[in-house]
Amino acid sequence: PIQIYEFESCPFCRKVREAVAILDLDVEFLPCPKEGTLFRPKAVELGGKAQFPYMVDPNTNEAMYESDDIIKYLFDNYGDSVVPWQLQGPLPV
Repeated sequence: PIQIYEFESCPFCRKVREAVAILDLDVEFLPCPKEGTLFRPKAVELGGKAQFPYMVDPNTNEAMYESDDIIKYLFDNYGDSVVPWQLQGPLPV
């Protein structure tokens, strides 16, 4: 499945989680809290920096940062290419 390295309190990660829920995708979320030692080092190893969310799609060999880019990618590849307006721009708090 698609792997998304993220952490709970990150608003950008929240947007990606919302997109995954809307698309009803089978995704493996890998929690990377600050000072986390379980998945965070792997995310840095794969992508080169501690920035989240970070997505790895083994189906297409794509990997990327930036929530808006990830959301667009998910809708382009696993949806109808139309990103819902609720996911465009910042999420309300």
